[in-house]
Amino acid sequence: MKKYLLIAACLIMSVALCHAQDVDVGGYLVYSLAGDVEDESPGFGIQGSVGIIEMCAAELSATWFSDSWTEEGMKFDGDVSTIAITVLARKEVKDGLTVYGGVGLNYNSFDISGPSVLEMLATEEGITVAQAQAQLDAWGGNITGDISMDVDDNIGYLLCVGAEMVLTDRVELFGDFRYSVAEIEGTVSADYQITIGGAGTWQGTMSEPITGGDYAFGLLRFGVKVNL
Repeated sequence: MKKYLLIAACLIMSVALCHAQDVDVGGYLVYSLAGDVEDESPGFGIQGSVGIIEMCAAELSATWFSDSWTEEGMKFDGDVSTIAITVLARKEVKDGLTVYGGVGLNYNSFDISGPSVLEMLATEEGITVAQAQAQLDAWGGNITGDISMDVDDNIGYLLCVGAEMVLTDRVELFGDFRYSVAEIEGTVSADYQITIGGAGTWQGTMSEPITGGDYAFGLLRFGVKVNL
């Protein structure tokens, strides 16, 4: 399925380039919110678009933002990179002001860091991290090792609506809201050692699949673009 979505995206951009009427490039600030976003935060991105026919364009954009969330008492932090190709339909509502909407496909990449080994063990025992640390200190113990998360890249879809305003013959301001849905799959693994005073060392390993289902995120974008 992913292969066919990539082929479709390439065909759309190829058609756009062959029938290009105008080309613009720009950059924007983004604020992540809505959907499954728990830690709303700023990000940034770049984009370029080409006109296909009158009031219709194809846009290629790349966006970077971060999110963090707590699950079963453990904190996760993630950086998200999303590259999207979007087909836009535009309508000029008054001189210099145009509204638009569109649909698209995006390629999403996740870099997620999980909790510490101490957090994981505390959660399994049903105690707080502070309590687990206190027990470890009382036993003269030490924990080494870490938890790693490998989340698969995936292809999702997006919907958008926005507006753009002409400043000069070549410069425009724009703002829009984009709602995307991606899939979270991968593997979480741990490799650690627990040393308790002179009592010995225990080795621990773990590997489990990540099947978090869909991850929906909204991006509020504000930027400027230049007509080439």
